[in-house]
Amino acid sequence: MTSLALLSAKGAPGVTTSALLLAAIWPDASILVEADPAGGDLRCWLPDMTGQPLRPDVGVVSLLAAHRTGSGQLADRTVHAHTQTLAGGLPVLVGASTPAQAAALGATWPQLAAALAGERADAVVDLGRLATDGPQWDLLATTSLALVVTAPTVAGTAHTRDVLTQLAQRQVRAGVLVIGTDAARTQVADALGTHDCTWRLPHDRTAAQNLAAGEWSRRLDRSPLLAGGRQLARDLHDTLARVSVAGAADTELVPMAGVPATAVSG
Repeated sequence: MTSLALLSAKGAPGVTTSALLLAAIWPDASILVEADPAGGDLRCWLPDMTGQPLRPDVGVVSLLAAHRTGSGQLADRTVHAHTQTLAGGLPVLVGASTPAQAAALGATWPQLAAALAGERADAVVDLGRLATDGPQWDLLATTSLALVVTAPTVAGTAHTRDVLTQLAQRQVRAGVLVIGTDAARTQVADALGTHDCTWRLPHDRTAAQNLAAGEWSRRLDRSPLLAGGRQLARDLHDTLARVSVAGAADTELVPMAGVPATAVSG
């Protein structure tokens, strides 16, 4: 299994939408994992394949409870046993509903990383906004690639640089995902020194809203967001394949922390 983690430095630049899109069109079998300690959004957005709301008690919470208590058969403690299926067939591991519920999981968070490592399907993990001492670090320690999602602004670039530095210090292989034009991607990559590991998705508000609402129409399928998403999924899939073959000692994808970020246009 390989895992792709998406996270943000600050604000709401589109982490959940990007993770949902990539998981839905990933070239291989994939699982979408909500691991945002601030609480997941998918239950508010999408129904399951029968049209019913996603259950809050089946997902990360039930998986970690099974590991904590050691109840049931070994198969009951796999990720697959706690996923729900979205319309279209994508398996999703629903996250905690609130920050309080996520905090109550406490020391069991590392079990989520261990459970994902045992899966055959690739995992696209929504980590939300990264906290310095948050439970996301347990997952980042085993992830194949972490993408910091950002808007192409001065503030967004500066905060992204701070997160990249933290990731580099903990030896997490990382890159940047810019929500914007190709010119904006180039600007951010110039500022961060990350040309070899900066990707982009188009800023397509209407298509993003339709995706979040589960309205997969012909118009959505032909939108710039889906076209960009398909290319991004192929590029990331190929990158992860190279990383998997080369192993942990492969080329560092995180920029050197000593290179100062330059300004980008707001």
